[in-house]
Amino acid sequence: MMCSESTAIKITMTKPKIEKPKGPGKTAWVLFGALIAAGTVVSWILAHQGVGMAWGLMAGWLGAGLIGLSGLWTLKKALSGGNKTFLKYVMGGMLLRLVLCGTYAGVSLGMKWFDQTGFVIGLMAGIMLFLVIEITGLQRSARLLSSNATDCSNPVEE
Repeated sequence: MMCSESTAIKITMTKPKIEKPKGPGKTAWVLFGALIAAGTVVSWILAHQGVGMAWGLMAGWLGAGLIGLSGLWTLKKALSGGNKTFLKYVMGGMLLRLVLCGTYAGVSLGMKWFDQTGFVIGLMAGIMLFLVIEITGLQRSARLLSSNATDCSNPVEE
């Protein structure tokens, strides 16, 4: 049985457009903002009810929130470039945030502006929570990249 040109099937390989994650989405930014606001409001309410460590909790939580927001910003910058950019922003960002956190804690605790126990509890709880959110976003971006990398060949019939 012979095949004429009109019945021949032409198979071409197309490469799908791979979308690179651009960093944390709007959900992460909104979640961070909501958590910072909620922690601040709860601490403010506790402070006006006479709880002694509430101002320290609020200061620690706000400091952790600002450090967490800077982490989201560095994550967005890290995912926008190649491997070298990623390493520079993630490692450099961690070092910079560590220095900022130490400076903020040292100055705040040294000046005794707030209750020290509340400050340390608010700072540590906030940093842990915001790091979990940041790492979860990074893992989600890594899964997106690896799933896009495995779909590189797609035979399409014309």
